[in-house]
Amino acid sequence: MLRFADDIALIAESEEALGKMLTKMNDSCKEYKMKINKSKTKILICSKQELLSNIEIENVKLETVQCFTYLGSKITHDGRSEINIKSRIAQAKQAFYKKKHLLTANTVSLNTRKNLIKSFVWSIALYEAETWTILKAERKKIEAFETWCWRRALKIAWTDKVRNEEVYLRMNEQKAIWKTIKERRKKWIGHIMRNNGWITTIIEGKIEGKAGRGRPRTPFMKQIIDDIGKTSYKELKVALQGDDLNLIKRNLGRKEFIQFPNLSMAQKNDEDLMTYCQHLETLHSDFNKRFEDILKMNIPKWVLDPFSNTETIDSGKLEEELIEVTTNEELKLKFKEGY
Repeated sequence: MLRFADDIALIAESEEALGKMLTKMNDSCKEYKMKINKSKTKILICSKQELLSNIEIENVKLETVQCFTYLGSKITHDGRSEINIKSRIAQAKQAFYKKKHLLTANTVSLNTRKNLIKSFVWSIALYEAETWTILKAERKKIEAFETWCWRRALKIAWTDKVRNEEVYLRMNEQKAIWKTIKERRKKWIGHIMRNNGWITTIIEGKIEGKAGRGRPRTPFMKQIIDDIGKTSYKELKVALQGDDLNLIKRNLGRKEFIQFPNLSMAQKNDEDLMTYCQHLETLHSDFNKRFEDILKMNIPKWVLDPFSNTETIDSGKLEEELIEVTTNEELKLKFKEGY
């Protein structure tokens, strides 16, 4: 359940589970003499196909929609960002026209108008832009919107046949809106990774089932990995979080005891935390020296995880032992539990 003031979003894995949640919620509301607004309550099914639901509240069937606005964001059934991007650009243009007399006035200096557009208009267009999955077509729309703002500010009509390069020269500007989005994405993902909370779990989670036919869609994390200049999610995570020791020290500095829940109940001050961090660092360097030879060993992947790696093994005897291990259901269960 996601709650913000009186806006509530219920999330369930099945239609039956969602129906039960709504029934319980409706019963709880009755206890406090409140009612669910059935005309405003909508059902959105996230699926590749357009599906309908049969959920009812007090014999009133709820409407199934393909797109729903929640906290200013357009959430679609297919999880794409195209409709949301178009909506934000349209709202930003509307905001521009509301202050057109100010943003196009020659009596106001050009620098002042540029700052007003970036703070007043762009902030509407780029609301939650760090969470968008932006394809090439959407990127062109966003960059075209940037040029549109400068053309309107200079009162350049499309019949004037002025090239975009000339517009940016007159404004003494360079294309910046795409760089702004990339910078915001970097800050956002860094904040998420460093906190290591439930949003990180969602990002790293996997959806059950098989992939559909055709070319796979561009993943959300792929664009962030490209922005930071890494080749994989693992490299991205290491770059943002550092090693586990640095992550633990940062959490201790913020007084977040995720790795050490017993510390949250103990009496402590800043000096105690500093001493604890120094002790961890000493242990870390000591273990690195003691087990240096083990850390340098090239251990095959099938040794670390024999149930998911099927690399070729030279020795026939080892191959027989590996087959025996992988077919042992008791060992497989213990391995999953951390044995």
